Amino acid sequence: MNIEALVNLSFLLIELILVFIGIKYSSRAAEYKNFIEGYTVPSSILEKFHPHYPDLTKEQMEKIISGFKIFIKCYVSMNTIHIYAPPIPAMPSKLVDKLWHEFSLDELEYNQFCSKALGHIIHYHPIKEGIYVKGMDVIWQYSCGQEGIDDCNPKKLPLLFAIDQEAAIENGLTYDLISCGKKWGFVSI
Repeated sequence: MNIEALVNLSFLLIELILVFIGIKYSSRAAEYKNFIEGYTVPSSILEKFHPHYPDLTKEQMEKIISGFKIFIKCYVSMNTIHIYAPPIPAMPSKLVDKLWHEFSLDELEYNQFCSKALGHIIHYHPIKEGIYVKGMDVIWQYSCGQEGIDDCNPKKLPLLFAIDQEAAIENGLTYDLISCGKKWGFVSI
Protein backbone atom coordinates (compact mmCIF):
# COMPACT_ATOMS: atom_id res chain seq x y z
CA MET A 1 0.00 0.00 0.00
CA ASN A 2 1.44 3.36 -0.99
CA ILE A 3 1.50 6.55 1.09
CA GLU A 4 -1.38 8.15 -0.80
CA ALA A 5 -3.63 5.15 -0.14
CA LEU A 6 -2.72 5.22 3.58
CA VAL A 7 -3.51 8.94 3.78
CA ASN A 8 -6.86 8.41 2.04
CA LEU A 9 -7.65 5.50 4.36
CA SER A 10 -6.75 7.64 7.38
CA PHE A 11 -9.06 10.44 6.24
CA LEU A 12 -11.85 7.94 5.64
CA LEU A 13 -11.44 6.53 9.15
CA ILE A 14 -11.47 10.03 10.63
CA GLU A 15 -14.66 10.86 8.70
CA LEU A 16 -16.33 7.66 9.91
CA ILE A 17 -15.40 8.42 13.50
CA LEU A 18 -16.76 11.96 13.20
CA VAL A 19 -20.01 10.67 11.66
CA PHE A 20 -20.34 8.15 14.49
CA ILE A 21 -19.74 10.85 17.11
CA GLY A 22 -22.30 13.11 15.40
CA ILE A 23 -24.92 10.34 15.37
CA LYS A 24 -24.20 9.52 19.00
CA TYR A 25 -24.58 13.16 20.09
CA SER A 26 -27.64 13.69 17.91
CA SER A 27 -29.34 10.67 19.44
CA ARG A 28 -28.43 11.84 22.93
CA ALA A 29 -29.65 15.35 22.15
CA ALA A 30 -33.11 13.99 21.32
CA GLU A 31 -33.16 12.07 24.61
CA TYR A 32 -32.01 15.15 26.54
CA LYS A 33 -34.61 17.40 24.92
CA ASN A 34 -37.39 14.90 25.66
CA PHE A 35 -36.29 14.80 29.30
CA ILE A 36 -36.23 18.61 29.50
CA GLU A 37 -39.66 18.94 27.89
CA GLY A 38 -41.23 16.51 30.37
CA TYR A 39 -39.38 17.83 33.42
CA THR A 40 -41.34 19.41 36.24
CA VAL A 41 -39.47 22.10 38.14
CA PRO A 42 -39.73 21.15 41.83
CA SER A 43 -42.18 23.19 43.88
CA SER A 44 -39.38 23.91 46.39
CA ILE A 45 -37.54 25.85 43.65
CA LEU A 46 -40.68 27.74 42.66
CA GLU A 47 -41.30 28.61 46.32
CA LYS A 48 -37.81 30.14 46.53
CA PHE A 49 -38.38 32.05 43.29
CA HIS A 50 -41.85 33.40 44.17
CA PRO A 51 -40.84 36.00 46.81
CA HIS A 52 -38.69 37.80 44.23
CA TYR A 53 -41.72 38.31 41.95
CA PRO A 54 -44.84 37.71 44.08
CA ASP A 55 -47.27 39.33 41.61
CA LEU A 56 -46.70 36.89 38.76
CA THR A 57 -49.71 34.91 37.58
CA LYS A 58 -49.74 31.15 37.12
CA GLU A 59 -49.68 31.69 33.34
CA GLN A 60 -46.61 33.92 33.63
CA MET A 61 -44.87 31.32 35.82
CA GLU A 62 -45.57 28.68 33.17
CA LYS A 63 -43.99 30.94 30.54
CA ILE A 64 -40.92 31.45 32.73
CA ILE A 65 -40.55 27.68 33.14
CA SER A 66 -40.99 27.26 29.37
CA GLY A 67 -38.34 29.93 28.82
CA PHE A 68 -35.96 28.08 31.14
CA LYS A 69 -36.53 24.86 29.19
CA ILE A 70 -35.89 26.64 25.87
CA PHE A 71 -32.65 28.04 27.30
CA ILE A 72 -31.46 24.61 28.47
CA LYS A 73 -32.45 22.99 25.16
CA CYS A 74 -30.33 25.62 23.42
CA TYR A 75 -27.38 24.38 25.49
CA VAL A 76 -28.13 20.84 24.32
CA SER A 77 -28.21 21.96 20.69
CA MET A 78 -24.95 23.87 21.02
CA ASN A 79 -23.28 20.81 22.52
CA THR A 80 -24.55 18.69 19.62
CA ILE A 81 -23.35 21.05 16.90
CA HIS A 82 -20.10 22.17 18.55
CA ILE A 83 -18.90 19.10 20.40
CA TYR A 84 -15.58 20.44 21.69
CA ALA A 85 -16.10 24.17 22.22
CA PRO A 86 -19.80 25.00 22.20
CA PRO A 87 -20.77 28.67 22.38
CA ILE A 88 -22.60 29.54 25.58
CA PRO A 89 -26.00 31.10 24.99
CA ALA A 90 -26.63 34.41 26.77
CA MET A 91 -29.64 34.88 29.03
CA PRO A 92 -32.13 37.42 27.59
CA SER A 93 -34.59 37.42 30.54
CA LYS A 94 -34.22 38.52 34.16
CA LEU A 95 -37.16 36.33 35.15
CA VAL A 96 -35.74 33.18 33.60
CA ASP A 97 -32.30 34.10 34.92
CA LYS A 98 -33.69 34.33 38.47
CA LEU A 99 -35.38 30.94 38.13
CA TRP A 100 -32.12 29.44 36.84
CA HIS A 101 -30.23 31.01 39.75
CA GLU A 102 -32.67 29.71 42.37
CA PHE A 103 -32.58 26.27 40.77
CA SER A 104 -28.76 26.23 40.74
CA LEU A 105 -28.69 26.92 44.50
CA ASP A 106 -30.31 23.54 45.15
CA GLU A 107 -27.14 21.67 44.21
CA LEU A 108 -28.45 18.13 44.50
CA GLU A 109 -31.61 18.70 42.43
CA TYR A 110 -29.81 20.94 39.93
CA ASN A 111 -26.91 18.54 39.42
CA GLN A 112 -29.33 15.64 38.88
CA PHE A 113 -31.31 17.72 36.40
CA CYS A 114 -28.19 18.79 34.47
CA SER A 115 -26.87 15.23 34.33
CA LYS A 116 -30.13 13.98 32.83
CA ALA A 117 -30.77 17.05 30.65
CA LEU A 118 -27.24 17.66 29.33
CA GLY A 119 -25.01 14.83 30.44
CA HIS A 120 -22.92 17.31 32.45
CA ILE A 121 -23.31 20.22 34.85
CA ILE A 122 -23.59 23.76 33.54
CA HIS A 123 -22.70 26.46 35.99
CA TYR A 124 -24.97 29.39 36.54
CA HIS A 125 -23.63 32.62 35.00
CA PRO A 126 -25.28 35.85 36.18
CA ILE A 127 -26.97 37.90 33.50
CA LYS A 128 -24.90 40.66 31.88
CA GLU A 129 -26.61 43.84 30.80
CA GLY A 130 -25.86 46.99 28.88
CA ILE A 131 -23.34 45.55 26.47
CA TYR A 132 -23.33 43.17 23.57
CA VAL A 133 -23.23 39.81 25.25
CA LYS A 134 -21.44 37.00 23.45
CA GLY A 135 -23.96 34.25 22.97
CA MET A 136 -27.02 36.48 22.53
CA ASP A 137 -26.97 35.64 18.82
CA VAL A 138 -26.99 31.93 19.71
CA ILE A 139 -30.07 32.14 21.93
CA TRP A 140 -31.79 34.55 19.50
CA GLN A 141 -31.45 32.13 16.58
CA TYR A 142 -32.40 29.11 18.69
CA SER A 143 -35.42 30.81 20.30
CA CYS A 144 -36.68 32.04 16.95
CA GLY A 145 -36.22 28.59 15.43
CA GLN A 146 -38.14 26.95 18.28
CA GLU A 147 -41.11 29.23 17.68
CA GLY A 148 -40.99 29.36 13.87
CA ILE A 149 -39.95 33.02 13.84
CA ASP A 150 -37.75 34.42 11.06
CA ASP A 151 -34.71 35.57 13.03
CA CYS A 152 -33.81 38.18 10.38
CA ASN A 153 -37.27 39.70 10.02
CA PRO A 154 -39.22 38.79 13.16
CA LYS A 155 -42.93 39.60 13.38
CA LYS A 156 -42.89 38.98 17.13
CA LEU A 157 -40.34 38.43 19.85
CA PRO A 158 -39.66 34.87 20.97
CA LEU A 159 -40.77 34.00 24.50
CA LEU A 160 -37.34 34.40 26.12
CA PHE A 161 -37.03 37.92 24.73
CA ALA A 162 -40.62 38.98 25.45
CA ILE A 163 -41.34 37.60 28.90
CA ASP A 164 -39.85 40.38 31.07
CA GLN A 165 -41.74 43.03 29.16
CA GLU A 166 -44.98 41.01 29.13
CA ALA A 167 -44.75 40.53 32.91
CA ALA A 168 -43.96 44.23 33.34
CA ILE A 169 -41.32 43.59 35.98
CA GLU A 170 -39.27 46.45 37.34
CA ASN A 171 -35.97 46.79 35.45
CA GLY A 172 -36.87 43.89 33.18
CA LEU A 173 -35.02 43.41 29.94
CA THR A 174 -36.85 44.73 26.91
CA TYR A 175 -36.11 44.32 23.23
CA ASP A 176 -37.08 46.32 20.18
CA LEU A 177 -38.75 44.04 17.66
CA ILE A 178 -37.61 46.09 14.68
CA SER A 179 -33.89 45.97 15.50
CA CYS A 180 -33.56 42.54 17.17
CA GLY A 181 -32.78 40.64 13.98
CA LYS A 182 -30.28 43.31 12.96
CA LYS A 183 -28.74 43.70 16.40
CA TRP A 184 -27.01 40.33 16.25
CA GLY A 185 -26.01 40.52 12.61
CA PHE A 186 -28.83 38.56 10.99
CA VAL A 187 -29.88 41.05 8.35
CA SER A 188 -31.37 39.76 5.10
CA ILE A 189 -29.70 41.29 2.08
